[in-house]
Amino acid sequence: MKRTYVLIFISLVMAFDLIAGEAFFRPLSRQKVELVEGDSFKGVIELWNIKNISPRMINDLVGDSFLDSFYVISLSKPRWAESNPEVVLVEGLFVLQKKIDKNIKTWKLGGLDIQVTIKEFETNSFSKRQKGFVIMEGDYNLDDSSLVKYLVPLVFVLLLVILVVVLRSKKKIVTTKPLEKETNWQEVFNSARTKEDFSFIYSNKELWNKKLNDEQNTSLEFLESAKEYLFKKDVEDFEIEELKVLIEPIKKELR
Repeated sequence: MKRTYVLIFISLVMAFDLIAGEAFFRPLSRQKVELVEGDSFKGVIELWNIKNISPRMINDLVGDSFLDSFYVISLSKPRWAESNPEVVLVEGLFVLQKKIDKNIKTWKLGGLDIQVTIKEFETNSFSKRQKGFVIMEGDYNLDDSSLVKYLVPLVFVLLLVILVVVLRSKKKIVTTKPLEKETNWQEVFNSARTKEDFSFIYSNKELWNKKLNDEQNTSLEFLESAKEYLFKKDVEDFEIEELKVLIEPIKKELR
């Protein structure tokens, strides 16, 4: 009997070890949305206290099914939530493949079983969308001169309106293009002290990296180390110190 209890206890420990934290999946708007199979929408995956995952593992979702109900069109880079450094957010564009059958599902990611709670979605099958269409039966003669008489001017006016709208929208885009605010990257690099400071620098690397000499690859070593350290739950002090050292060549070139 004792041996049986021991085996049960060991099995439970092993099972809980395979469950890594928890996650939530909800609309990006944080408001409840109603979807029909085939609808696209913007959503966000919230990862809570989940270790040993990499951005590449997340990006592998693109072009695949998620939680057996959603198709992943695109995903943003993982980032930390401003209100909670324990939470990683991944925003993306999704399509509802089929109606959700339950709100809590298991997501297998890199050998881990993550319990995902699906929130603020009301999903329906495609048959509900079809109920909104009404097919009118009757005889219509497209050769009828009276029909052509009214249809041709209507089509012409409609095309003219579309052309005017397109031309005006293009003009508006050209004339109202906002000016980008110039960031003082020298000051940003000089004041970098914390994980959040280096995360900001890394996430905006496209903006400051273009100011450097591409042939010298000044930022390469910093970017590789930042990618390795900053996506960890806990960054060690010596790792922050190493990042401070690695940005020195970048600071010199930005002067």
